Amino acid sequence: MSRPTDGGRVSSLHVYPVKACGGTDLGVAEIGPRGIVTDRLFAIVGPDHEVITQREHPVLATVRPHYADGVLTLAGGGRPTIEVTETTTGPRVATSVFGRPCPGIDQGRDAAAWFAEIIGEHCRLMRCPDDGKQVNPEYGDAHTAYADAYPVTVVSTASLDRLNDEIVEMGEEPVPMDRFRPNVVITGWPWPHTEDEVGRVRAGGVRLRLVKRDDRCVVTTVDQESGERTHQPLRALGRYRLIDRALMFGMFAIVEQPGTVLVGDPVSVL
Repeated sequence: MSRPTDGGRVSSLHVYPVKACGGTDLGVAEIGPRGIVTDRLFAIVGPDHEVITQREHPVLATVRPHYADGVLTLAGGGRPTIEVTETTTGPRVATSVFGRPCPGIDQGRDAAAWFAEIIGEHCRLMRCPDDGKQVNPEYGDAHTAYADAYPVTVVSTASLDRLNDEIVEMGEEPVPMDRFRPNVVITGWPWPHTEDEVGRVRAGGVRLRLVKRDDRCVVTTVDQESGERTHQPLRALGRYRLIDRALMFGMFAIVEQPGTVLVGDPVSVL
């Protein structure tokens, strides 16, 4: 496959203010060293202070957070909407993301009780401090808040089209892009999985280095509207995207140059 040098554009931008909950579509995004500035800024943790995700509680997909001006609005999940004024100071709790340390500041009883009603167990809502971060052991400059391991996830629409061709061939319904919870979606690349090959890209005022394929897990089988679990797209990925014993779709990226990116911005391969 020859590498494209033009033709790509930012198709959509997505931020997930609370890890494991629903996303927000953006027209413009500020991207810093930790990714989109408010991405995975908050996380739900259990009594062991480890993050809780859709792996354990797929119902979290139905929660629709909105964060602006220091207020986190929590809606969905079958619960009344509440507003939580963020707490940015106070004791730091030693929370972790799959064993990687990331400090947290507790956001209070109301938020904890709201989420506990949804998942049916004790939990707390944490905010990553503005000067806090999780450091990826493979890439010391890959800083995140509560994202799994890397600050930005990039997927192309051509890759989703290829996957859905496989799913339809299996006699099942195609899946939407939100199953993969990307941050940056790129359209205009003619080949599926171009994101695997390009290395570095510039979009708007941002330069990203795409460093590792995203190995996909059971979260992709959760319908992000209903919170119900299915068996696609993992079965289809197993037919043609089993690489190094993992099901790969999309790329993790680190931020080489922070800045602003807009939907519609051209994407240049560097």
